[in-house]
Amino acid sequence: MFAGSVERYFKKGMDLIGDALMDPTTGISGSYKINYASIDSYGWDAELTFKPFSGPFQWYATLFSSWVDNKVTHFYTQDFPGNGTYYLVGTPPYRVGDSKDILYSVPWNGLSPLDGFPVIMMNGQASSEYRKYFIEYLDHANMTVSGVKIPRNYGSFQSRVSWKGLEMGFLVGWKLGHVFRRASMAPLGEYRNNYHLDYQKRWEKPGDERYTIVPAYMHPSDENNDTGMMASMYRYFDALVESGDHIRLQEVNLSYGLPTSVSSKAGIRKITLGLNARNLGVLWQAGPSGLDPDFPNSEYPLPRTFTISMNLQF
Repeated sequence: MFAGSVERYFKKGMDLIGDALMDPTTGISGSYKINYASIDSYGWDAELTFKPFSGPFQWYATLFSSWVDNKVTHFYTQDFPGNGTYYLVGTPPYRVGDSKDILYSVPWNGLSPLDGFPVIMMNGQASSEYRKYFIEYLDHANMTVSGVKIPRNYGSFQSRVSWKGLEMGFLVGWKLGHVFRRASMAPLGEYRNNYHLDYQKRWEKPGDERYTIVPAYMHPSDENNDTGMMASMYRYFDALVESGDHIRLQEVNLSYGLPTSVSSKAGIRKITLGLNARNLGVLWQAGPSGLDPDFPNSEYPLPRTFTISMNLQF
């Protein structure tokens, strides 16, 4: 037996409330809330259920998948400064025609073979004037759109089989079409209590730039306006953005219902023993770092949980 459904949906949000920058000529800094934006959200939901066997042996499975996207259709607020840092730190300004979930990054051109610091390009030329680059040159047009932060496709496959009181099942889920920004070891990080295992992958000598994206060590005495800016902004380079696509084993269940001939002797109508395991790990992921795409910057992995149960029906 098969059954399924497909749904198309479209949502239109209007007069959404958000922060608008104060006019600096008023003498008041900061922002105030207004109805300043509209957004369209649209997508598909599909579900397929099948039960090919019946009788003593049964198999039941459900496949679900959802595709979703959005687009800003109206954004009423003052023009944001051209400084690219507005698109990197915090929530970036929305732009009509783009998704609200865009992740912007600084273009990555590798590490310099001279000093092991990130190469930046201004007007087609390599430069080390990091302060000028981030404050004056880098704007929306010169930034990299790394992707979107929210999955564009997600779904699950759930399966359950049973035979003579024994039942087994599992749940696999996936998220596709999104990216995440991971942490790394920036110059001066060890002096700012920002340690990372990428410390072992730092650039040390010419030629290392072919194998690593982690900049060279820098002593605080070598910090100036340019290198200090580079150390602070390294986290926003496109090299630290990875695909968040992954498939996860979310749950496994095993249960056994004792025969009534056994439970009735104890005056119990039905006894069911169960074992449940959750958060069993990522089965596949597209990103090369091996980080959990749902918790890329967590200090601890998602804990696995195991539950043993007994259900008594009188």
